[in-house]
Amino acid sequence: MKTLAAFLALVLCLPCTARAESPARTAPGASQAEPIPPGLRTERGVSVANHAKHGIVELYISPQSADSWGADRLGEAVLDVASQRYIRLGRMPDCGFDLLAIYDDLSREEQRGVNLCRVHIAVFDGRHATMPPESLGPPRTLVVIDATPMPVQQLFISP
Repeated sequence: MKTLAAFLALVLCLPCTARAESPARTAPGASQAEPIPPGLRTERGVSVANHAKHGIVELYISPQSADSWGADRLGEAVLDVASQRYIRLGRMPDCGFDLLAIYDDLSREEQRGVNLCRVHIAVFDGRHATMPPESLGPPRTLVVIDATPMPVQQLFISP
């Protein structure tokens, strides 16, 4: 009976003495010694925090190599002041991303070349927000009438 109790104590305590070491990440089907090959598509995502004075009504996140911003990641939602939201980007090999936040006053703030393999939260605070030229006011029309017999060769207009 003592032998059985000692054996059970030994078997039950083995997990206690085992090293708590996390296994290295490996690609499916690879041995433990092989590292993940570069360029393997991994799940990407980022938490976006709004520390600005305005709500974020549109949010665009695209790979740095893309030529366009793509779709608005917020859809109909608004990222209110002092709030945060996690945005899933899907499986991608890239780490470099460009982010664009458009605030409810139509100002916009960009963050270019963010490494989402290292950065897991993007903070928009409005300090670098700019107003796009088309939202500065209503378009103005200027009509110039030449009432002289000489043709106008040059016309300079400034604000």
